Amino acid sequence: MSGAEEVKFSLKVMINKEKTKVLFAESDGYFVDVLLSFLTLPLGRIVKLFEKHYGAETPIIGCLNTLCNSIVNLDSLYFRTENAKQILINPISSFDADCKRLKLNISDSEPCEIDRDSGVFTIGTTTFIITDDLQIVPKLDQTVSILNITETQGAESLNVTFGLSEIMDLFTASIFSDTPLSDVILGEKREAKSVKVEYECDISQAKNKRKEPEEIVEEMTLRVIVQKSTKKFLCARGYNNVIDFLISLVFIPLGGVERLLAGNTCLKGIDNLYLSLSDPRNNNYFKSPDIKKKLIQSNLANAYVYEHHTLFLDFPNSLGKFLKGPGMLSVADDLTIQPFYMSSVICNEHGISMFDMEEFELKIGKKEALNILKASLTSKFALTNGLLNPFINVNVLMET
Repeated sequence: MSGAEEVKFSLKVMINKEKTKVLFAESDGYFVDVLLSFLTLPLGRIVKLFEKHYGAETPIIGCLNTLCNSIVNLDSLYFRTENAKQILINPISSFDADCKRLKLNISDSEPCEIDRDSGVFTIGTTTFIITDDLQIVPKLDQTVSILNITETQGAESLNVTFGLSEIMDLFTASIFSDTPLSDVILGEKREAKSVKVEYECDISQAKNKRKEPEEIVEEMTLRVIVQKSTKKFLCARGYNNVIDFLISLVFIPLGGVERLLAGNTCLKGIDNLYLSLSDPRNNNYFKSPDIKKKLIQSNLANAYVYEHHTLFLDFPNSLGKFLKGPGMLSVADDLTIQPFYMSSVICNEHGISMFDMEEFELKIGKKEALNILKASLTSKFALTNGLLNPFINVNVLMET
């Protein structure tokens, strides 16, 4: 974020008469480019950026924080090479060269020479309308009515400045809130809303339907241990192929997550940012059709495509793995990964008798993998919500 602290953006903001809600904001393509850059960041890098910016008050994003911490804490002897571990700890983006040209680059890479007369993803001089939930369209005569923005009578216009701090707060709010602009600009301390998340991914019912090519994906096996009497998840154990899949989640850029889940992650602000890419009203305001296509596809960095296997994306077959040997590791419900010892299961911290434990095998294919991905973003119980609940009809005690 070198030099980012000095960069400022001016937004013209319209708030409702009661001053309780942002109706929309107007800004140029340079600011919109920064918003779209959220989609380019790998999940593991987002956790690192939040840790750097917020310190002890780092927001917890589902299970991503615990997954990233597990990679850091897992002994290097479990990895194929020390470099494999470092790649996981510091995932790069296929957009790094693009983001270096942003007026404000939050991706923690060094900036480069900026063409002040040109944007990176969009045409910089275009004026865009940005709704409270981060829908983005160019400003035209009928934009406000087309977006069905109401409460304009008696509304008040404000001039607002956004710098690095406000951008990071907006990024955070776009993950956790349905009204990110209101949260940041009006400074309201809103209670987190209870959102019902459907973890069973049904791509055919998503907003942006698209026909994907058929894939043959090898199934992985995870052995799950639950308490018989309550059906409560205790732990799971898996060989390195399934652990490779779980730790590779840190590589997937946020836009790639959106593509895999067809714009239906339940992170409303991020969903809307991604869906704005396919809005035909924006077609003439991207720098080129190629940059729009690249944002929509949001693939991993090229180096990873050929060196490592990831379940989701259409990669060439590769022998590259992050972990070595046929060893087995344990996975907690929050995706904490550590060495598996049967003695630690028997002498568990919950004081559950081994006679009250049941172990069974679950197969993980693409559908189950997508469910785990979605749950890892929105829940602290990724395996229960993403994998276990579809198989056992039981109400698991969850936090409120």
